[in-house]
Amino acid sequence: MTLLKAILAQFVVTMCFMSEVTSAEAMLRRTTLLVQDAERSRAFYEAVGFREWLDWSEDQDPDALTGLPLNASPSHARVVIMAGQNPYIGMIGLLDLL
Repeated sequence: MTLLKAILAQFVVTMCFMSEVTSAEAMLRRTTLLVQDAERSRAFYEAVGFREWLDWSEDQDPDALTGLPLNASPSHARVVIMAGQNPYIGMIGLLDLL
């Protein structure tokens, strides 16, 4: 099992049991995942009850010091933000660097 699959599996299990935990004990507000396929990732999160909140993309200058992110040299970046059912918690950013 890849690291990403393990993280997603843990997230799904956590969300299934979230109703048994009070918000003061544990809460996932927002996180961003680096993904290889934004469309496939979006479909997965829609299947488990999330909805698209934002879909943004832009061309990147691979040689510029600004832009997205870290140590990558992408020519294009796309961010899809998925929102859960609660308006205050559970947003997931899907970052696809092309």
